[in-house]
Amino acid sequence: MQLQSAPFEAIPRCVQRIVVHEDKIEIGLNLAALLVNERDLNAEAELEPFWLTVPAQLKRCGMAIRLIVQAPDAARQRAPDLKLLALLAKAHAWFRQLSTGDATSMTVIANEEEVGAPYVSRVVYLAFLPPDIVQQISKGEQPPTLN
Repeated sequence: MQLQSAPFEAIPRCVQRIVVHEDKIEIGLNLAALLVNERDLNAEAELEPFWLTVPAQLKRCGMAIRLIVQAPDAARQRAPDLKLLALLAKAHAWFRQLSTGDATSMTVIANEEEVGAPYVSRVVYLAFLPPDIVQQISKGEQPPTLN
């Protein structure tokens, strides 16, 4: 089985073992699983697993716990978080409604949006984030723990 033609079938065969530590993840790869012809498959018993070590840590992010994988510097570029951007837009829209008098209270907005008033209160505070943080979020450069 070639990796290119059937990646989802080949990957489980390639991963021999995964060990999660407090500060890293170790992935043992069975390189023999990548071999494609019968002659090479006979050499499977001779190959030692190849170990990848990836720095990682568990971080509390709000109510959730995330596994933060430390990518190499070249791979740190990521796409902006669209949910976070939508939340920022909602915060500014709700603050605008409050400041212009279109909505008389957070309870009015909560009733219109069918959410709780405490949620509206938490979201509206995002309208006061410093511009440099908003810019980082828009570029996808915010810390991985920011959600």
